[in-house]
Amino acid sequence: MSLIKKNLVMRKLAIAPILVLLSCAFGAQAGDCLTTDNMVEREGKVCAPGKGMSITSAAEMLIPKDWKMRFLEEEVSLQKVSWPDGMLWVDTLDLIGRTSNVGFLVDGHKKIVVAMRPNDNVLPGSIMINSRIARTREFLNLDELYTRVDDTERARREKLARKKATLVPNTKLNSQSLVDSRRTYVNVENTVFVSTVHSGDLEETLKEFFWQRWNHTLVLNKHGFSSKPALTKPVTLKGSSVVDDAAQLKSILNEGGDYAYDFRIYKGNDVVELTITCRVCNYE
Repeated sequence: MSLIKKNLVMRKLAIAPILVLLSCAFGAQAGDCLTTDNMVEREGKVCAPGKGMSITSAAEMLIPKDWKMRFLEEEVSLQKVSWPDGMLWVDTLDLIGRTSNVGFLVDGHKKIVVAMRPNDNVLPGSIMINSRIARTREFLNLDELYTRVDDTERARREKLARKKATLVPNTKLNSQSLVDSRRTYVNVENTVFVSTVHSGDLEETLKEFFWQRWNHTLVLNKHGFSSKPALTKPVTLKGSSVVDDAAQLKSILNEGGDYAYDFRIYKGNDVVELTITCRVCNYE
């Protein structure tokens, strides 16, 4: 073998382990991206950078898929933030917090990240509580904090519902036409919220309604039958909360027919449970 060929062979042998290491490194990086089952502190990298995004819009890129982002103050949800890729998600939150003057409370038990303005308990960056695999801090008045977070989230959803709803004055709800009322000035204190559940497959249309209107997930239980009930015509609702709309739907759907309908609201989990029981199927 000539000297030139020997040199080429030696170079290939020297380069091969490096290429293997690089391929393994890049493969691990892709596999370490956020999923639904990341451990709080040691897994899950943020694999896409961000620049000038509101924290609300960026939340799904920054935390595991089965976690939630909540806010102690509404203004924090609108703050623009930036971050690099390649860091663990908790470390990315810590970097964002330190550079943007935001505190992140990472609750490993509730799978919730609470963003807030720094205070005596939370400094800029991220702190972890209720974690089983890492040393965490004690947090004072945690129940009071979550109560305030729930109030902020409720106010945000009510504001969103107002934007999506059609406002009609009480005095004109029973008029022949709503066109004139929509053109006139509407005093919010003298209105109710009007929304429509469209006709079609009952499960699909209610899933769409509760998600788009109230950001709640519909869970359906059927007893004694396997068919798919349907809404034969649109239903108009006038509730100002998910509880109101569910109660009105229950009253309307239970007017005769072969099925009995019952709704339960799980506010802490943002879930609406609908149980449908066949009245005429003679099941045990």
